[in-house]
This record gives sequence, structure tokens and C-alpha cells, in this order.
Amino acid sequence: MLGGSAHADVARHAPGSGHGGDEVLIGVGPVEDLTQRAAGRDRRDLLTLRLTMLSCPYREPVRLTPAALADAAVLAGRWRRRMAEWAGQPSKPIPAEAASVIRGAFDDDLDTVAAVDLLRSVESRPDVPAGAKFETFLFVDRVLGLKLPREVGL
Repeated sequence: MLGGSAHADVARHAPGSGHGGDEVLIGVGPVEDLTQRAAGRDRRDLLTLRLTMLSCPYREPVRLTPAALADAAVLAGRWRRRMAEWAGQPSKPIPAEAASVIRGAFDDDLDTVAAVDLLRSVESRPDVPAGAKFETFLFVDRVLGLKLPREVGL
């Protein structure tokens, strides 16, 4: 291991951890499990939860409301269907402008919000060929890990 062992304390409040040396304190607020609703069989896709979280700056609190999770589920479902459609078209390179935005987003403190916004933009652009949209989504998904191409070939 580089630099020795790591130590992290996860606490709701920020009392002293009692450990010496370089410590990491991760503050945690109240959490409600919105991935399973008590009212029924509504088991949420954990990748939807990931998309909801990646759509918000990681240094800011994320409000995981049922509406936010539902919006992310709709978006992820649409993107998976679109990727399955685009997969049937000839492959095209990622547009230079999109590649520049991707590079900038991933190089800038892994700006996942910019990457998700780029996907929204590329999806709606009529001037970007389907094959280029597919390659763009595939490339970005390798970092975001949303399994967007999982409906390809079904």
C-alpha cells in the first residue's frame, strides 16, 4: 500500500475521532432508504440512484427525493433504449466538441455533472449521427458506470 494504511471515520456529528495522525472525517446526515418504499414492491434500480447522485456536484448535499429518483429512472431508461436504437447504425467518431467537453469534465475534478449534461445535449442534437451518439454515450458510461448499453442486442 502506498503511504501506509488509511483511516476514515464516518460520523453523524464531528466529535474528535480519538485517532492520531492524518484523518479523514466524513460527516453524514440523516438518511432515509428511498431505494425501497415501504408502501409496496417498488424496488428502485440502484443505477438510478447512482445517476441521481452523479447529476449533483459531489461537494453539495444530494436530495434523494422520490421525484428525483423517478426522473433519473425515466432518463436512464430512455438512454438505454436510445443506445439500443443507435447501436444498429454505423459507428461514427465522437464529435470533437463533445470529446473536448468530456476530457475537460473528467480532468476537472471528475465533473460528473458536466458529463451528464453533455449526454443530455448530445442526445437531443439532430446534427450528431446516431453512431456518434452511441460512441459518446458508451465512452462516458465507462466512467459513470450506469450500464447504459445493457439493452443493446436484446
